[in-house]
Amino acid sequence: MKKTRVTALILILSIAFTFAASAANTVPAIKGESSHVEKQLYPGVTHAEISTPSTAATYKNQHINVVTFDLKQRDLYLDTFYYNNSATKLSTVANDITQYNNTHPDKTAIAAVNGDMWLVASQVKNDVKTSSFTVSRSFNVVDGEIFTSGVIPQESSYAGTPWAFGITDDFVPVLGQPTVSITATDVTNGKTAKIDGINRLPSNNAIIMYTDRLMGTVKDFALDTSYELLLEFDEDYKPAHGMNVTGTVKAIYGPDDSANPGYINEKQMVLTSRGTTVNQLKQFAAGDKINITIAVGDDQGRDSEWQRVKSSIGGNIVYAQNGVPTGNNIESGYPTTMLGFDKQGRIMMITMDGRGYGGAGASAARYVQLVKDLGLYDAFILDGGGSMTMVVKDSTSYKLVSTPTDSKGTKVRTVNNAFILAYGPERCAQGRFDIELPPEVKDPTDIRFPSKGYVYALINSPNQAMASWEKGCLKLTAKNPTQTAGLSDPYVSLSLLNIQTKASADVYKYVTYVYMMPETNSQPSFGSEIFCQCENRGVEPGQSVTATVRRTGKFEYVTFNPSTLSKWKGDISSFRVDFLYLLTAPIKDGDCMYIYSIMLSKTKTEADQKGAELAAKLNMPVVDGDINGDGKANNKDVVALFRYVSGSIEAFVVYDNLDVNKDTRLNNKDVVALFRKVSEA
Repeated sequence: MKKTRVTALILILSIAFTFAASAANTVPAIKGESSHVEKQLYPGVTHAEISTPSTAATYKNQHINVVTFDLKQRDLYLDTFYYNNSATKLSTVANDITQYNNTHPDKTAIAAVNGDMWLVASQVKNDVKTSSFTVSRSFNVVDGEIFTSGVIPQESSYAGTPWAFGITDDFVPVLGQPTVSITATDVTNGKTAKIDGINRLPSNNAIIMYTDRLMGTVKDFALDTSYELLLEFDEDYKPAHGMNVTGTVKAIYGPDDSANPGYINEKQMVLTSRGTTVNQLKQFAAGDKINITIAVGDDQGRDSEWQRVKSSIGGNIVYAQNGVPTGNNIESGYPTTMLGFDKQGRIMMITMDGRGYGGAGASAARYVQLVKDLGLYDAFILDGGGSMTMVVKDSTSYKLVSTPTDSKGTKVRTVNNAFILAYGPERCAQGRFDIELPPEVKDPTDIRFPSKGYVYALINSPNQAMASWEKGCLKLTAKNPTQTAGLSDPYVSLSLLNIQTKASADVYKYVTYVYMMPETNSQPSFGSEIFCQCENRGVEPGQSVTATVRRTGKFEYVTFNPSTLSKWKGDISSFRVDFLYLLTAPIKDGDCMYIYSIMLSKTKTEADQKGAELAAKLNMPVVDGDINGDGKANNKDVVALFRYVSGSIEAFVVYDNLDVNKDTRLNNKDVVALFRKVSEA
């Protein structure tokens, strides 16, 4: 009897443990689902197949696959895979899994999705290729080596720094916009050249570094119009952050030469240039020693994480950033592959069938709802359309669980690369995984930025731009804008989707910025444009309003009138803020705008009055200890500062003197210090 009780207890504990482990990896339900079937692909890895009926309010009829797992589990790996490490061959995801298992005998694939969007030679500006290869659009890292840096401005598809999803060397996921800075220095004569990218398309007016990682099987990867240097190193090199290697110029090939560089071996690379950049390479002579350095950064400010990324894959549209849905635009009905992680750090690989083959497909509103239902903290779209693919382990074989759209739903498309989840030998523990939950924003009619957290809570998806926080303002800075008049396009998205209180476009007809443009900006005035999004719709042509903003070095206000737009109706969900544009000259790198407040008003009189009053208040001379902006320092400011550090959102001016005790922190010690200061006065 005693033995039976012990056995029963063990059985109960075992069941409880299994249930707890299963519950920890259960995929959340989505709104209106009619079917939700889950299967454990591997301990700690769950695949959910979810359907919604045509009557579902937002989704309509959908077929969605979700694979969820947590890299805290020390036998799981997430790897980027290229078929034969080649830039000339495409492969199906199923074939990639087979090749992955063959080339990684210590690992076994569990699930895989298609990788990022890819480009071909015809998508380069001003050239014709003599051979064909494909190049991933974004920053791709395989086993710690950079296979491709991101698309560069000289390529026709450039639309700002592309997004990528990476896994660090201690298995922490990170979403960002990684950048690569590469310099070639002639040790012999001290001359330098800036290299624009790694294994990119051979664009005009650019210098590209070609390595054996993707180009070792390609003989004719450049153009007859190119000027090329073949470098050789004493040992193999590793294209990664911190690379610092020196090689020798073994050969030079000019446009008039009949020969081109042959196949690149593991100790070689080729620098190729066309157009205006040729003269930079002509500084180097045969026999010279050339030093190559690589530094990785991130336009989202996560430099240290991206410098340690060991596996990454690129994507396109961000749908959640820092816990905030973005509501970006997408073709309705589009089949998509999505990748993201939730607030607990659980990663989700997602596919949504579309175009009537398996489901209704995506739209901006559907992805906003999916982000909310799955609790995604950071998420973006990989390549979609006919490329959308998910394959999962099914006993001793593999099964396609997504529905292809090519050939009327019967053919699986070949793709450039794949992102593969696998299990293998026990590895190091996951590093520190910090989630900074955004603060709660309560009032959508007067949006301010009293701390850096509010930038994270409201601003996302920058394009040719960087969003930061400075002096109580949202600072928007143009970063690597297209250097062609009228084509520079720095913008960010301002999302109201995380604000519980809704603002109706039927009530609020006007939008006002209170802003400041520093005198260091390149032009005395710029255009500024707002694309207005209501009812979870994405950015649409014809749904924007414009105004002129001025460089004065002090706070100004500008009022926009979106009430003239046909779709300015219902709940306001987002704005795309194209903060600077010029038709007559390019935007310069570093041009910026400080935005203190974005206000909604019912009438133009109200909008102008609120804007003028706040701008005047901000332009008052700064009085030490004046927190509420009335030009005095007294106990009212002590109360205002206390409310501020306590988390209340008050309509007061934020100056540099908030840190009263100058310890670089803002807390109740500053309140006490301010109380003593005004008491002594």
